[in-house]
Amino acid sequence: MLNKILLKNFSQISFVFALKMFNQLIIFSFIAHIFSIEEFGFIGFSITISTIVANIIDYGYRLKVVKDIAGNKIKNIFSYFHRIFLLKIIFSIFSLFLILIYFLLRDFTNYEKIFFSLLIVSSSFISFSNLFASYFQAKKNFKIELFSNFILSFSLFLYLILIFFYKNFLLLSVFYLIGSVGMFIYSFNIFLKRNQFLLKKFFSYKKSDFFLLKKEILEVFPFSVHVIISTFFANIDIVFVENFCNRQELGIYQAFIKIIFGMTIFSSIASTFLMPLISEKINNFKKSFHNKLVFFNRILIGFFIFGSIIFYIFSDIFIKILFGKDFLEINKILFYIIFIVFSKYFALIPSIIITSSGNQIKRVKALLFVLLLNIILYFIFVPYGFIYAIKITTLGNFITSVLYLFFSFKIIKSFLIFKK
Repeated sequence: MLNKILLKNFSQISFVFALKMFNQLIIFSFIAHIFSIEEFGFIGFSITISTIVANIIDYGYRLKVVKDIAGNKIKNIFSYFHRIFLLKIIFSIFSLFLILIYFLLRDFTNYEKIFFSLLIVSSSFISFSNLFASYFQAKKNFKIELFSNFILSFSLFLYLILIFFYKNFLLLSVFYLIGSVGMFIYSFNIFLKRNQFLLKKFFSYKKSDFFLLKKEILEVFPFSVHVIISTFFANIDIVFVENFCNRQELGIYQAFIKIIFGMTIFSSIASTFLMPLISEKINNFKKSFHNKLVFFNRILIGFFIFGSIIFYIFSDIFIKILFGKDFLEINKILFYIIFIVFSKYFALIPSIIITSSGNQIKRVKALLFVLLLNIILYFIFVPYGFIYAIKITTLGNFITSVLYLFFSFKIIKSFLIFKK
């Protein structure tokens, strides 16, 4: 019975990430074929910035909510989410203010500013949707996230149909906004119904609620630092490439990032699946559970080896199908792609163990160290070419995976290679 439940949960998560792959990779594949490399680079850069904003608004709650709800630590669900919702509204307004300042510092066209702004607003709605999806994720119910992502995918699918008749990338941000609003309305409505909360009461705030925000911010601070540092660690390279390289190089670099995303989609599925499972068992870590994690780890490594071999053999075909002939330069950096993907698969379960065991501060320290190192190296070398950004990103991912493995070993006394 348990295996059937696990299989059902895993299949639902897989569908969620299949939709995310459609949103993040397939959509970009069409954009790469229809628009120029330079336009492709700018679109990818804009979505990267909106992703950073979404994670700042998230403030670590996606991790904390799953951990708290799965661990049965929350007695008053309404009060818990009521405060988080208010905090996210404040962060959303603050993020929009920062973007306005960013616009003043850059020489974007008005057309590009509108595109950018709509993506930022969309990221706020997606962040709110993810908050409520996290509640159901902690309950091992992944249907809500599945259907909310389907709403966004359907909206973007309509855009794909439209660009064959009207080539305009501004419409991407419009349909992205429509889909993200739909995601929020759906997940929020299901959350209210499931817990029998009244919409009017949920939006009713007192002065005392604002006074409690300081305590709320401090409580989630370790998670927020982890998420924000992780976000900058994953995206700061693109900011440097956009500033120091031309837009054609930015386009190639965006394709490089999208390929890594596609090759690590299985690790993202596994992470979502394993996070609540490990959070439940980490404080009572038995031999049988250790052996189960070894089994999962072997599957991840095996999937990496199989996927890497297939991609290496047929890289020309994959690149042409996904992005077109203009992106075949990616063949020169296959080694870096495969090495980064290896680092991410190798460090997946150790990273979850560190977070779920309450040692996320160690994960934060590791990421902060590598982030600062990367920033220094990006600043020195990226002006000489985007290839240096690729090399530095590869080095950073490798160092991070080694640190995660070390910290995880100190917690469970195992590298999760051999069964006990």
